[in-house]
Amino acid sequence: MAKFIKIKKENFASSLNYTADMLIGVDSIALVKKGTNSAINSDAATIFFQDASSYITFTDTAKGVDIATGINSALTANPGGVVATVALASDVEITAITVA
Repeated sequence: MAKFIKIKKENFASSLNYTADMLIGVDSIALVKKGTNSAINSDAATIFFQDASSYITFTDTAKGVDIATGINSALTANPGGVVATVALASDVEITAITVA
């Protein structure tokens, strides 16, 4: 059975127009790091997928480490469950997403 992490739609800035939660398949995730694909910075967190060429970057000014920590916590939580929610603090608002 597939397992997923969920980022609630409430964690995305209203300007992104997300009207549903985002589900990401756990089995396809290879690495989560603070920063972007090409730089370590405090504004972003990036999920790299096992195909080694795809990734998603989530951006929130000065909250990259909080996003990465929340994703890693969800990946290791509830090992028997199907969906684990990424718990982000109320002051974390994802303002940009880059998908490659």
